[in-house]
Amino acid sequence: SDCVKEQPDLQKLQDHFGKDKLTVLMVSDEPVEKITAFKTMFGSQLGFYKSASGLKQDLGIRAFPTTFLLDRSGKVKLKKVEGIHWYTPEIIQTIDKLLKK
Repeated sequence: SDCVKEQPDLQKLQDHFGKDKLTVLMVSDEPVEKITAFKTMFGSQLGFYKSASGLKQDLGIRAFPTTFLLDRSGKVKLKKVEGIHWYTPEIIQTIDKLLKK
């Protein structure tokens, strides 16, 4: 799935910037057991959270994964629907610019 394809890139992005500059969070409304299995499969260091709300039903997310890049104030700066490569020079540059603000 696209969630699986995105995971390594998001981990690389987290490693590139470090936790003091960027926080990558994975949010799912699936059962905790399934979230834990996904995290274990990748040996992921990212934060995984279970949403109390249904992502499609309650929050209106139409496709998985939907990935958001937020600035420090919580404003959405980039939204990508379905799997993309996140570890690219363009996205690194976009995050660098946000960090300078």
